[in-house]
Amino acid sequence: MSRILLIISAILFSLNSYAMPDDFCSYPVTIIPESTENELNQISQVEFSALIKDCFMTAAGASYDSVKDVVQCIGSPIDCAESAVEGIAGIYDALSNISEELRKIWGIISTLSPDQARDMLCTVIGAIAPDIVVAVLTSGAGSGKLGVTISKLTLKIKKMVDVLKNTLLLPVKLVAELSDEVLDSISKVLKSSKKKDFELDLRRTGCVIR
Repeated sequence: MSRILLIISAILFSLNSYAMPDDFCSYPVTIIPESTENELNQISQVEFSALIKDCFMTAAGASYDSVKDVVQCIGSPIDCAESAVEGIAGIYDALSNISEELRKIWGIISTLSPDQARDMLCTVIGAIAPDIVVAVLTSGAGSGKLGVTISKLTLKIKKMVDVLKNTLLLPVKLVAELSDEVLDSISKVLKSSKKKDFELDLRRTGCVIR
């Protein structure tokens, strides 16, 4: 069984018993500051768009050229609308929505150092990029299939935001790989009276965000 499956199993176990095994994980303790006054939160649209592009270029590799127009619209929906990128207009709302959710992720992690925050955002994008590439290559940049894919990925990111905004103790790399069902389960616990027990177990095992 892969390490990620072992971690997911441990999380599910903890959601039921709240007594996680000692070897749950061993991420270094790097708690994200909760202040929202950090300069990183004031990232400009141009900087954010460039960051989104860099992350997608890394994740998509040789396939980046096929999704560059889509990435442009995710990075800056306003510029996308103004430039009227051919074929994208029909899924503009979907692209705008996913851009907004990525902004929320950035708002949560941006109190870390620039390198840490960038790595975390790229981790999230790395988890969604393959589905976007496949949809574009098989159906086209303005296709209904891509619109549906973007909408599904947006829902997943919303779930990730819901978890991360309620606890800063889970590794982003782990959260990005969890299924919708597990994210829902964790979110439910974090909104319940058992949140404290869950977080105490995370701290005890050293499984915190990095």
